[in-house]
Amino acid sequence: MISIIIPVYNESAAIESVIPDIIKIMSPTGLEYEIIAIDDKSTDDSLVKLKKIPGIRVISHEKNKGAGAVRNTGVIASQGEIIIMIDCDCTYPVAVIPELIQKMDGCDMVIGQRDKEVIWPIYSRFLIKRVLNKTVSLFLNQEIKDINSGLRIFRKKAIIPFLNFMPSSHSWVSTNTIIFAKKNYKTQYLAIDYYPRIGRSSFNLFFDGLRSLYCIIRALIFIKKEDAVLKSAEAG
Repeated sequence: MISIIIPVYNESAAIESVIPDIIKIMSPTGLEYEIIAIDDKSTDDSLVKLKKIPGIRVISHEKNKGAGAVRNTGVIASQGEIIIMIDCDCTYPVAVIPELIQKMDGCDMVIGQRDKEVIWPIYSRFLIKRVLNKTVSLFLNQEIKDINSGLRIFRKKAIIPFLNFMPSSHSWVSTNTIIFAKKNYKTQYLAIDYYPRIGRSSFNLFFDGLRSLYCIIRALIFIKKEDAVLKSAEAG
């Protein structure tokens, strides 16, 4: 089974576009799948709209916990061996989901690489992403093409051991990318278009950017320490 996890926080304007489109794309594939939408205590009518969509599972947090905590909730609740994550803001093309699934053959993760996102309202974010990609690639000694894309597919068993370490913030996806890279899990990329979001973003360029940098450093240190412990245990 494939579990499609959709984090939701004040996405009322996009919900009725994103989720029905995913159902339209997945239904003809004949694949067994589930859609899990997790509302992170939205202050608009996102939860109301979610509950009106048939055929999906809706989970609601009693308080706002953060984008990363929502993803953890989705992973824990999922029944599939394969997990797809996609943001609920119309920025990612749902039409590429079947292609992501096909590329998973022999892989642990496939990331939607935002190849065309130089749109003026998000240009500064694009530049920051490029710097992060280059910096982390240097530290990991391997190419990271899109460290924090919100569209990705991966094997559930690969992320489960690290759930307690995953941050509750937007940096969940960056940490996911780093852990898989350091563990030498096979990751591929699929070039995708990236569109202006519908609705207001909860991402703060300055504060969330700093938090992302902190979480990236934290993940690199964590993996290095874990590898040292394992090598010591093997030597003993």
